[in-house]
Amino acid sequence: NIPINHLFSNGSYQNIIHVIKYSNIKWNTYHIKPYYHYLLKNLNIKSKLIHIFEIFNKYYPNFFKDFNYLTGTNIFYDALFTWDLKLLKFLWKNTNSDYYLPIDSFHSFEIAYKFKKFNIAEFIWTKIKNTHDFSETNKYGENLCGVLLHYMHIFKNKKIKKFEKDIIMKCDQWNLFNVDKKTNFHLITQLNQIGRAHV
Repeated sequence: NIPINHLFSNGSYQNIIHVIKYSNIKWNTYHIKPYYHYLLKNLNIKSKLIHIFEIFNKYYPNFFKDFNYLTGTNIFYDALFTWDLKLLKFLWKNTNSDYYLPIDSFHSFEIAYKFKKFNIAEFIWTKIKNTHDFSETNKYGENLCGVLLHYMHIFKNKKIKKFEKDIIMKCDQWNLFNVDKKTNFHLITQLNQIGRAHV
């Protein structure tokens, strides 16, 4: 009897599909991390991962709603570090990932942006731009616009991207103080002083 997490991490496509279809496992009775999150680590099935998730969803329709109890991450958050935009687009359709993690307090946009995966950050923004609540912040007191301005300063961006400008223009919370006692007004002024945030 191979542990399910080991099978999903290292097993073959055929064995994994067989288990999903014919086992009587109660997929929502995991200890900490949902079993299917381990599929993200399996290099043997990388090209077939979306297909496996589609089959999984057929036999266990609520699996996208499960969370890692230790980190508060859903499958989209755990899949972020694959940097696979096609996979992330598929997962986004079935998850709500416009939230700050309960422990690390990172937002999915922030994770993508700080690793300079700007195509993924832009994709996330396009999905949340009409509903995102800028009054929500991470543990540093930064809302999504504050996060953006913080990293724009670190990266010394030479030219503001269209989606970056869009976030700045959409933000309706400019007077929130972060842990450094600075507001978004302070942060954008610093960028303007070096000629990088004219919007």
